[in-house]
Amino acid sequence: ISGLGAPIIAAGNFTNSGATIVRYISLWNGSSWTTLGGTNGVVYSIKLVGTSIFATGNFTTAGSQSVNNIAQWDGSDWLTLGDGLNNTGYCINNNYYDIICGGIFTTAGSNQSYYFGRYYSPPVISQQSTSMFKCEGENATIFVSSYSGLPLTFQWEKDGTPIGTNNDSILINSVTTADSGVYICTVTNSI
Repeated sequence: ISGLGAPIIAAGNFTNSGATIVRYISLWNGSSWTTLGGTNGVVYSIKLVGTSIFATGNFTTAGSQSVNNIAQWDGSDWLTLGDGLNNTGYCINNNYYDIICGGIFTTAGSNQSYYFGRYYSPPVISQQSTSMFKCEGENATIFVSSYSGLPLTFQWEKDGTPIGTNNDSILINSVTTADSGVYICTVTNSI
C-alpha cells in the first residue's frame, strides 16, 4: 500500500475488492476501492512519484496497454517504460523522478541489467524565473532549476533566436531596452 497523505493505492495478489473487479491494483477514492484498469498478473510493488503511480511485478498488460513487468499510471492511462523488464520485478523506488527497480530480470529496456534497473526520466524543471521589470543599467539574472539523473544541456532563446551558453542561467549586465523580450530555455538530457 502506498499512501501517507496521498491517494491510497493497494497492489498484490488479488483480483476483486468486494464486488469490484480491480485486477491486482486498486485506488481508494475516499469511499470505495476503484479500478485503475488492472493488470493481467501480480503487482509486487508500487511507488507514487509526483502524480504518477509506477508498478512492477509479473504482468504483460496494464489496462489495455502491452507492457513488460513494469508500467506507469499517469492519472488516466497506463504507459510503458521503454521496453520494460524481461522478467519479474519485485521492488520499485525512485531517486527524484528516476525509477529504480529490482527483480529477477536480466534486461531493463534494451540494456543488460542483472536484477537491478534504472529508468532515467526526462529533465524535470523545478523552478524558473518569472516575469521581471528592470530599469536601464540594472543587472538581470534569468534562470531555470532542473533535475535529471543524466547530464543536462541548456539552450536559451530570446524571442525565438538562440542565445547564451550551455548554462542554467543568463546574466545580463546593465540592461537596456534592447534586452526586453521573451526568454525561453529548453532543457534536455540524452533521453
